[in-house]
Amino acid sequence: MRRLLVLPLLLVAVPLMLAQQAFAKGPVVLCGPSACAPLLDEGPGAALLFSATSQTQIAAPSPSPYYAVKFRDLAEPLAYWVPAAGALRFSSLSGMSSAWVQPQPELAGLLSAAAAGTAGLLPYAPSVDWVMVGAKTVSRPSSYVRLYTIGTPTTARPNRHAWVRIWISAGLSPWAEGDTALMWISLSGPYLLRQGQVLEIPQSIAAQIRHGRPLR
Repeated sequence: MRRLLVLPLLLVAVPLMLAQQAFAKGPVVLCGPSACAPLLDEGPGAALLFSATSQTQIAAPSPSPYYAVKFRDLAEPLAYWVPAAGALRFSSLSGMSSAWVQPQPELAGLLSAAAAGTAGLLPYAPSVDWVMVGAKTVSRPSSYVRLYTIGTPTTARPNRHAWVRIWISAGLSPWAEGDTALMWISLSGPYLLRQGQVLEIPQSIAAQIRHGRPLR
């Protein structure tokens, strides 16, 4: 009877083993634009990364150099690490919350060590590839990088139809991830709508945005 059970068990076990190998993603690595450094082992080691979502959420940091965190065998990033702010943000493709968090000390130490301990591991520089305000293409899109963090929350609620759409394309960037890539500027008044929140910005900057001009 035992011999009769061996074959069915093998028929189940072999496909499972092959499936696990097919979905192997490799260890977690920390990457800049031209190189990567080992960060966490595949499997249980990667759990330390995903536990970061249980940490205290923080406000989005000002744009500064950053790294991508990803599985070695996959191209898309799982998260982004901003060393100057000690901030981590998961990408929309990770399936985790995209809020900015401060990772626990153990993970923060590993991230910092990986960035500092590998020669040639330079970070990405915050940038913007192109910007459109309504139907106008901005001639110097890099100046719009400040829109990621500019503004003070306000209770003002401009007319919901009185907004002009701002499209931002920044390639691989934690600040232009998901709904952050789409913002709105009010037709009048110093208001910017970002991630569903109305923000008050300098009137002069609001006027420059409405006209699709580079920001000064």
